[in-house]
Amino acid sequence: MKTGAWCMDDERNCDLLFEYLRSILYDAKPQPLDLERLDEPFKKLGMGLQYLDRAVQEMKAYSAALSNGTLSAEAPGRDNFLCENLKNIHANLNHLTWQAKQVAKGDYSQKVSYLGEFSEAFNTMTEQLKQREGVLIEEAQQEKQQASLDPLTQIGNRYYFQREIEQLLQTEAELVFCYCDLDHLKYINDNYGHSEGDCYLRHFVDSVKKARAKTTCLPVLAVMILYYPEGLPKGGCVQQNVLDPA
Repeated sequence: MKTGAWCMDDERNCDLLFEYLRSILYDAKPQPLDLERLDEPFKKLGMGLQYLDRAVQEMKAYSAALSNGTLSAEAPGRDNFLCENLKNIHANLNHLTWQAKQVAKGDYSQKVSYLGEFSEAFNTMTEQLKQREGVLIEEAQQEKQQASLDPLTQIGNRYYFQREIEQLLQTEAELVFCYCDLDHLKYINDNYGHSEGDCYLRHFVDSVKKARAKTTCLPVLAVMILYYPEGLPKGGCVQQNVLDPA
């Protein structure tokens, strides 16, 4: 009779512990375990399951926060062994967030090497962003340059002139303005065609550009700006370097 009674008590304790374990694993809010309902030999196991209950609830709350992107969530203590991998993911996400912010600031040197396939995708993205930004910068520079140049002669137009003269005036350098009146341009256009007139203009521009090796000169359509950072040269005509091809 004692043996049979002992077996029934044993089964009752096991049922209580098993039901508690099931509730820990499957219920959103596990039913608490009353240790007083357990016989003495089973109380230690019941206390172990209570520890597991707390660890699982911490893990669920922690993983839910991470899944929602709440990176400010407090990580469980070291005694919760169930959360070790989650804490590693948390640390990686924090570092990845910092790297993403750096990329947003234009630092495309950021590389990820600790997240497997995601690392490859992230690194490909940053490389493509770097290339696209380079293309956009180059295109913007080309557009800015073209907006400031005369299409035929590729020398500065009035927008270029305005920008450059404002900068030169701030340097307090001595400036000389040379207004160029090309002889017989209308005659060439009327008698030989505008294509020859265009060649005439380009030839003149080439002569001016060659003179820049001798004179600090900014050629602008219909006007040349000569400037001398160290002051005007003594004697002679300041335009001579432009007019004299030698």
